[in-house]
Amino acid sequence: MALRVVELVGPALLRRVGGFLCLVTISVAVCPGGPVVFAQTDKPVYAHYEGFMRHSDGALLVSFGYINMNDTDVVIPAGEKNHFTLAPANRQQPLTFKKGQHRSACVMVLPKDFTGVLRWSLTHGNHVSVTTERALESFYALADPIAQRASAGVDWQNAPRGVCLTPSERGLAKNP
Repeated sequence: MALRVVELVGPALLRRVGGFLCLVTISVAVCPGGPVVFAQTDKPVYAHYEGFMRHSDGALLVSFGYINMNDTDVVIPAGEKNHFTLAPANRQQPLTFKKGQHRSACVMVLPKDFTGVLRWSLTHGNHVSVTTERALESFYALADPIAQRASAGVDWQNAPRGVCLTPSERGLAKNP
């Protein structure tokens, strides 16, 4: 069976589907045997800074979440499209972004002398999302119940400093 593309609108790529090499256009693949629909994965994934809280010893906890606007989970490898500013860029941040909104997906314990210069940058679907540069402004101070959610399962004394602790690493069954 020969297929002929009459008009191609938008980005396209080749993808193997059921043993066939298919031309994929935005969200429909034209394959022998009929079209196959794929979930769209070109919508933005937004990084979100939730705020901070201070422990009695002066250490800080900062909380980041994200919103994946796609119809499916999206993988954004650590690197140019998923990084933190203020080295190191790779702070064990999430790489798989589940669809929907996810709060406290990355919480970090930072030393008491942290200056507030830490931003998460995500690029997906031709959209760049960067969290605030004003992380320690008083209006970002976390209050209950958000502070409880962000700090749930965090061992303040033994937690590694400056890297993301995901809900599963904090002993939580799922993203709260």
